[in-house]
Amino acid sequence: MDPLYQILTYIFSGTTFVGMIGSVAYYRQTRRAKEAEALQKEADAELRKVEVEKARIDARKTEVDMLHEELEREYANCEKKDQRIEELNKRWDEERERSRVLSDRANAAEQTVNRVSRELVEAKDEIIKLTEEKNHYYRWHCRRPDCMDPRGPEPPREELEGNTSTLTNN
Repeated sequence: MDPLYQILTYIFSGTTFVGMIGSVAYYRQTRRAKEAEALQKEADAELRKVEVEKARIDARKTEVDMLHEELEREYANCEKKDQRIEELNKRWDEERERSRVLSDRANAAEQTVNRVSRELVEAKDEIIKLTEEKNHYYRWHCRRPDCMDPRGPEPPREELEGNTSTLTNN
């Protein structure tokens, strides 16, 4: 039994020792594998976070690009509106200047009308005065051969007998 015991002892002690070395080596390897696996999971989680953040950044870039394009359109629209405002201001100034010119012409025409009206009134007054003088002279026409007669002119009409002429000879 001795040899059998020795063989069994050798096998179990060798197995135990080898098993112990193997289990120690396997434990280290298993621990490293588990640490590597945990690190891989953390890296995968970080990678997913990075991919999500990258997708978010890409979405923001797209949104910024769209906003930039919209700003450019609005800027172009503002430029068009500024040009339109400048055109309208220029037209406004032209119309205001035209209005001033027409207003000045209307004032000048009104002054001319007023002057002509005053002259017309003066001319009418002069006509009335001359008509009255003509009528007076017609009524007081001298019928004597010598109008320098000291008795004065002879009245030609019966309604003027007894009256004296009110006009003075200038």
